[in-house]
Amino acid sequence: MVDAGSGTKDQFHRANANLDTIDLIALSHLHPDHSAELPAILWTAGGSFYLSGPTPAGVFPSIENFLDSMFGPGGAFRILADRIDLEVFTVDTAAANPVDVWREGNILVRGTGVPHGDVPTIGYRIDFPDVSIAFTSDQNGSNPSFIDFIQGVDYLVIHLASSEDATGFIAELHAKPSVWGQMATAADVGHVIVSHISTSSPQALEESLTILRSNYSGALTVGEDLMCFELN
Repeated sequence: MVDAGSGTKDQFHRANANLDTIDLIALSHLHPDHSAELPAILWTAGGSFYLSGPTPAGVFPSIENFLDSMFGPGGAFRILADRIDLEVFTVDTAAANPVDVWREGNILVRGTGVPHGDVPTIGYRIDFPDVSIAFTSDQNGSNPSFIDFIQGVDYLVIHLASSEDATGFIAELHAKPSVWGQMATAADVGHVIVSHISTSSPQALEESLTILRSNYSGALTVGEDLMCFELN
């Protein structure tokens, strides 16, 4: 499971998901829209799993401190402490090279730091024997090494949170549609899935998709809640 932001709890249950079947929760960063519903998902059943997250910087805590503030002895949700068993892995978002986050048999999850302003943020890649998936997370697309990280993936989940004419704070944090398209083309991505859509209107979304498609000629799907893909 990647991230636990706004609406995750409701959709988690609508999908008939079960924490007993989840081995890893991979948090990309600690903005509320990516992490705030972790306690809600764990209420009431709890769970035992591996959890990864970023190193600290500025106002952003380490993943260990983040969890302690919720589930530790003085945490806001310490009622959950005896219901969860977490093994925590920290991804150094300032490191030059990707790291192995979790491995189970022939499944490997790797993580690497991505540029998202001053927010420590992780992009993830999951490799199975015959298929691969990468999650860009929120980023501005300015680090060319990320193209190497996602090279040849079958599915790339991008965050379309910026329009092509965005400036200032939004442009510093989020890649523009043309950048996503160029990145997917350079990495020879098989299929782009558009997620985390932030637009003011259907027309604005279509304009962004048109720009993305003009820079990437592969398969493209606009994600929706509860959408499923058969990986092959």
